[in-house]
Amino acid sequence: MFSKIKKHKIYRRIFVKGSGFSFAAVDDFKDNPINKAIAQLKRINGTSFNIELSMVRESKEKSLDQKQIRKLIDEILILY
Repeated sequence: MFSKIKKHKIYRRIFVKGSGFSFAAVDDFKDNPINKAIAQLKRINGTSFNIELSMVRESKEKSLDQKQIRKLIDEILILY
């Protein structure tokens, strides 16, 4: 499933949802954007998060940065 998503040329929107994470300061993941969200979640005693990144108001030909979105997908796969 993720390998197919990583082949897309245009990314207009991405949703990231998570819950039940009990770690946030593991050195291997400290610069990972998802890890930063988990760290903030722990600071406020939260238990889940939803992140939406989109370009809804831009032209249909524009895309979120492919390289960064694919990197984010890889980081999510490492956490799971």
